[in-house]
Amino acid sequence: MKTNRPIPPLLNWWVIWIALLSGLPMFFIFLGTSAPGNDRSSLSLFVPLVATALSISVVLRWVVIPRLENPQIALQMFIMGMATAEAICFFGIFLAPAYKTLAFVLSFLGILQFIPLFAGKFCQPPKP
Repeated sequence: MKTNRPIPPLLNWWVIWIALLSGLPMFFIFLGTSAPGNDRSSLSLFVPLVATALSISVVLRWVVIPRLENPQIALQMFIMGMATAEAICFFGIFLAPAYKTLAFVLSFLGILQFIPLFAGKFCQPPKP
């Protein structure tokens, strides 16, 4: 199925990645102001949520995106994968404050894996 939609420029990929990566510390600093506490009871909810979100993010980055050929869909999967990784930080801040630092680190690494060095293949015009 061919579409006449424009190809997203490479700059778009980089701006989105930098915005989400640089916003993460701001969320951690300004939303995670409460003391971490010692409540370890939230671990039973925290671990499955983090494992699921991180798994989805990793699968999108390393399995789904490399197989895509449509630049618009690839950009959407790119954003979805990073948003899923970013959600881990929010899980730590709001659901398990005792683990908010761990959640921040996992979230940061999850977004870091999306560095758009691979995006060049989606920004070239299709070959006839």
